[in-house]
Amino acid sequence: WLITAPVFERIEIALDPAYYPGGKFVITARHQGPENIHVQRAWLNGEELSRAFIYHREIVGGGELTLDLGPEPDLAWGTGPPDLPPSMSTGSLFSP
Repeated sequence: WLITAPVFERIEIALDPAYYPGGKFVITARHQGPENIHVQRAWLNGEELSRAFIYHREIVGGGELTLDLGPEPDLAWGTGPPDLPPSMSTGSLFSP
């Protein structure tokens, strides 16, 4: 799942316990507003996240994704080779 600036400040996704063990997944966007359209920093379950994507298993495992938003892109966040989303063409779609 690609990480982009959401149009909401906070949302809770209730996970059906019959299929997903995590209970709920919460996304919080700090400084959300029409002028703040770029992700500056991200944390997944309290740990800083440098990559611009999260795995499906991280969502269904429950927890929280927190995003700091700003008006200008942070050209260092999510731009390094290990921070880019996996590619189906390289076979790395399900890499850890």
